Amino acid sequence: MSEKLCPRCGQPYSYIEKRVVKGSKQEYFYAVHVYKEGDRWRKRRCYLGPKLYSRVAPLQGFQLRGLIEGSRERLLDYLESIISDLEKMELDAESRRRLGDLSIRLARLSEMGP
Repeated sequence: MSEKLCPRCGQPYSYIEKRVVKGSKQEYFYAVHVYKEGDRWRKRRCYLGPKLYSRVAPLQGFQLRGLIEGSRERLLDYLESIISDLEKMELDAESRRRLGDLSIRLARLSEMGP
């Protein structure tokens, strides 16, 4: 079994804790680190955010996700959404140049091995 690493602090965690705010259906997630200090067991929690940031999505134009989602999948979904938005826009010469430079960088990433 592979070690579970906290996306916030990078340290191993014991389990994920879900909390629901009273009067709300919003769920918030924490990576819980259980460790022994002297003769006592202690817990330290790292906040991972909600599964989805629903209030900022309309402002950003795409759905932001909390750290509970895997970073690779989350970032690729962001990129896909951003590309979809860019396809709908008229881009000036400078924006097209920057997009070309970014495309080259993305192409290099796709050619990299494991």
